[in-house]
Amino acid sequence: MKNDADFYSKRAFDNMSRENYKAAIADATNAIKLNPKDIISYDVRGISYAELGQFNLALTDFDKAIAITPKFDWTYVNRGRVFVMMNEYRAAIKDYSKVIQLNPKASSGYFCRGDVYKFLEDFESAIKDFSKTIQLDPDVLLAYNNRAFCYARRGEFKLAIQDLDKCIELEPDKFEAYINRGNCYAKLEQYDLALESLNTAVELNPNFATAYFIRGAIYGDLGQYDSAIQDYSKAVELEPNYINAYNSRANLYGQLGQYDSAIQDYSKAIELDPNDSETYYNRGCAYDNLGQYERAIDDYTKAIELDPNFASAYNNRGWDYYLLENYDAALADANKALELDPNECAIYDTRACVYLSIGKIPEALADLDKAVELDPNQFHTHSIRGCIYLELGKPSEALADFNKAIELNPNDAAIYFNRGRCFQALGDEENARADFIRAYELSDED
Repeated sequence: MKNDADFYSKRAFDNMSRENYKAAIADATNAIKLNPKDIISYDVRGISYAELGQFNLALTDFDKAIAITPKFDWTYVNRGRVFVMMNEYRAAIKDYSKVIQLNPKASSGYFCRGDVYKFLEDFESAIKDFSKTIQLDPDVLLAYNNRAFCYARRGEFKLAIQDLDKCIELEPDKFEAYINRGNCYAKLEQYDLALESLNTAVELNPNFATAYFIRGAIYGDLGQYDSAIQDYSKAVELEPNYINAYNSRANLYGQLGQYDSAIQDYSKAIELDPNDSETYYNRGCAYDNLGQYERAIDDYTKAIELDPNFASAYNNRGWDYYLLENYDAALADANKALELDPNECAIYDTRACVYLSIGKIPEALADLDKAVELDPNQFHTHSIRGCIYLELGKPSEALADFNKAIELNPNDAAIYFNRGRCFQALGDEENARADFIRAYELSDED
């Protein structure tokens, strides 16, 4: 009878190893019938149940194995794994802690517990457990990899790079380690090293979209937009549903003034994920740059529907309503944007323009004063306020604003023209003439 039990137990293990879980369950059941204290068969059957998604049956088997032999650490490892699969992370941590208690010199308990802490974003605890894993077994590559992830999430990129270097030492062809190391170098703005690492990753695996995506982001940061777009394009070629690649390529197209291409990519991203408010907002900005204000309003409205606290979407929609001379709607949106974000100077600029258009000059000036208080280095704020002062017959106040505007943007023709008008109003014909000439030169350059 015992020999028969051993036969079924060994065959159950073999079937489980070959991922033939139903056969493993049948053999383990026969082994347990013949030897009710066969904890290995309980473990094998429990693992097989778990792989088939039958978690409660798996837990029952592990509980029985623990009742028979409460000091067999691997049963706790297996039960902890099932708890993870069931999202019962605290129970998993308890089991892995039991493994450590039973066998403090085995790395498995520390590694598994660290993995749960990592998932829970308790990176300090995870790092401690991965470090203990490495102390006990210096060749566990995943311990270095996971600890590197935790360091990176904590912004400790140099430590992450050290661990990724160790991963590469242990497995020189592990392309994921080169990708992650490149990303860490990029965070440290060591772009040459970042590109070198990512180039190696691409050589090792030319069909992994993430490598191209990260390298594209680095090229973008370096202002090498053609190379960035080429990498983002390769990423979506390899992975046609790569939403971040479409969004990133769209952002670059926007920076290059290729708004139609940007809209096409944003639209693809929306097709793949119709519930991302940021993508609608970005597409709205692209429509704005094409002067398609009604389409922009539609996108800002959808962004607000998805995220009712999206202050920038309210502000941009309010600005478009202002441009379309729908001042009531513009004012309502500007007010809502300020309710959500009372420290954003651009919103005060928007509302000031609306107030100006409906004849509320004091309110407009009050908003512009607030915008300057929040950020004294905004070109448009000084430009608008200077124009108001000029129209109110206050050339000295206007001159101060135009001087600041020119300091911030010395290549705007309209500012020189308006400052020339200030000088005229102040009787300074020489400076007025100089500014009018400069305005003409800048206009001619455009």
